[in-house]
Amino acid sequence: MTAKKLKKRIDAAAGRIPADLVLKGGRLLNVFAGGVEEGDLAVADGVIVGIGHYRGKEEIDLGGRFVAPGLIDGHLHVESTFCPPAALAPLLAAHGTSAALCDPHEMANVCGLPGVEWMIRNARGAPVDFLFALPSCVPASPYEFGNAVLDGVTVSDNLDRRHFYGLGEMMDFPGVIAADPDILKKLLAADREKKPADGHAPGLSGEGLNAYLCGGIRTDHEASTLEEGVEKLARGMWLQIREGSQAKNLETLIPLAKGEAFRRCLFCSDDLQIGDILGRGHLDAVLKKAVALGLDPVRAVTMATLNPAECYGLKGRGALAPGYAADLVVFEDLEQFEVAAVFKAGALVFRRGEQPASPEIRLPKHLRGRIRAKLGSLDLPLPEGRFRAISVRPGTLLTGEEILSPEGGQERFCFDPGKDLVKLVCLDRHRAKGSTGLGLLQGFGLKKGALAATVSHDAHCLIAAGCTDGEIRACVEALSACGGGLAAAEGDNVKVLPLEIGGLMSLLPAAKAAAKLKELTETAHRMGVREDLDPFVTLSFLSLTVIPELKLTPRGYFDVRSQSFVPFAAG
Repeated sequence: MTAKKLKKRIDAAAGRIPADLVLKGGRLLNVFAGGVEEGDLAVADGVIVGIGHYRGKEEIDLGGRFVAPGLIDGHLHVESTFCPPAALAPLLAAHGTSAALCDPHEMANVCGLPGVEWMIRNARGAPVDFLFALPSCVPASPYEFGNAVLDGVTVSDNLDRRHFYGLGEMMDFPGVIAADPDILKKLLAADREKKPADGHAPGLSGEGLNAYLCGGIRTDHEASTLEEGVEKLARGMWLQIREGSQAKNLETLIPLAKGEAFRRCLFCSDDLQIGDILGRGHLDAVLKKAVALGLDPVRAVTMATLNPAECYGLKGRGALAPGYAADLVVFEDLEQFEVAAVFKAGALVFRRGEQPASPEIRLPKHLRGRIRAKLGSLDLPLPEGRFRAISVRPGTLLTGEEILSPEGGQERFCFDPGKDLVKLVCLDRHRAKGSTGLGLLQGFGLKKGALAATVSHDAHCLIAAGCTDGEIRACVEALSACGGGLAAAEGDNVKVLPLEIGGLMSLLPAAKAAAKLKELTETAHRMGVREDLDPFVTLSFLSLTVIPELKLTPRGYFDVRSQSFVPFAAG
């Protein structure tokens, strides 16, 4: 800010000079007063300077459409969209998003800080502000097998850098509760830099939650029940209501948004695939669903604008008021939330009917994905007694533990199309002599073929589920050939979406990547995967050791509840 710029803004606000841009004939959503007002909205130097009656160098008649602040996603993993920031930004902008709070811990687990720095550079100049946190849990827990480590010293030495808004989600909540010394270094760094520390505490309550909050953590996007949301709000947390590709908590938590605590609630995507963005939308779709569930439209918009801005201390964002950034979205109505136009810092970046651009992405060689390990034996002997299987649940990232018994003297697992049970494989793809974990998956629905992915939160080992060993191997070989991605095999026919960027994101134009993803998803459902499950999102969370209950790692089964590895045999 300079004296010259400040004078211009004040002169334009006072009406002494014309504003750069005036939006006329619009209905303005006031997230402070909780209503809608009419009047001109004047912009100078990319900042809102006034609401009232103004003249401008450029004037646009909105014809009674609704103007809202640009939408802010409270928690997003860019990598989960399968698009790098520069390719993702135009798509989000087309849905009214102006900013997203991002945790790049997927890229950090695979490529370390150099990968994170590349994402930050790739996001520069985009029509959406990607605000990056410094990942706090790389690996996500001491039981993960990623390709990088960001320890307490590394985090402490880097958190002061301007491009990190804060400390990424603290997934190792058992480590916080146990006051692990390395975790304390990270939390103390956030406190020293006066930057927020994001949370991740599924199902945590009581004394454990109290201990977690004493670490200075104030946000959480993992609440999946109303009772959990109530307790976390009561203990002073900001509740990030998640609506992603697999985890959808809005319908469950909507009563909290209708209550007195709504100013402590905000929306987030967490993990959202590109196909869902192109087909369903982003936060605009969340607003539509929230209003359909009975939430007041202005309250819903407040939860997607002012609330995340205040949660993260984003000064001058999230409202239509003098001195606030002219990040604006024009909606046709407050029911469908169809986006008519989007402005970033007062510049038009999207108009309905336009096709978002697909920028060319240049990738350094050292960030390209690769599979270093070879797949070992897939033979899975069955114990004489009972054995464990992971069960999946629609609409949540939580898994269950099923205890099963062999039938008819069966000595090793053989797929039976009459039973909803398939082999699950987790391969450490980062190390030449990486190990392979074997287990069983129940509730997935797969009746033939196999699926595999190098997107496997958060260590991003190679995860595969299949009916035959040959089809599992075919998927792994296909992904090894392209350096990572998603694969579906049905007999000798293998389809792949290459994810060249660390095995996580695609170099394809977003529309082409979405088309390939759709083809793979439809193939998976045709092979029997339940229609109420997203095949590859479900698969990608089956090895994450910080979300209950049972997971599969390259070392075998891990019980999140007991924080211990458990054998395949269940006694």
